[in-house]
Amino acid sequence: MSTLLKKALSLGVGAAFLTEEGVKALSRELKLPKEMIPKILESAHGFQQELFKTIVKEVVDRIPPHLTPVELISEILRKNEFEISVKIKAKSRENESK
Repeated sequence: MSTLLKKALSLGVGAAFLTEEGVKALSRELKLPKEMIPKILESAHGFQQELFKTIVKEVVDRIPPHLTPVELISEILRKNEFEISVKIKAKSRENESK
């Protein structure tokens, strides 16, 4: 298998989890031809769509049909522990024109 093909395949799989800019940057770093970028992005988008559809189907299939949305959320909150982190940064307005 050619080096170019190996690079393209490895980028194609990883591209599903990158932004468009990330894919372009990685393509430049791997020195892939610019013509390959649209195909890699298209492939990554298709993979993402299929992955999300599969995840949603698996989750929905595991929800008991007798639960209402409120009961489902209550059950999830009761059985799980959640950790939420928030970072807030205040900026001075001194440099803004009034």
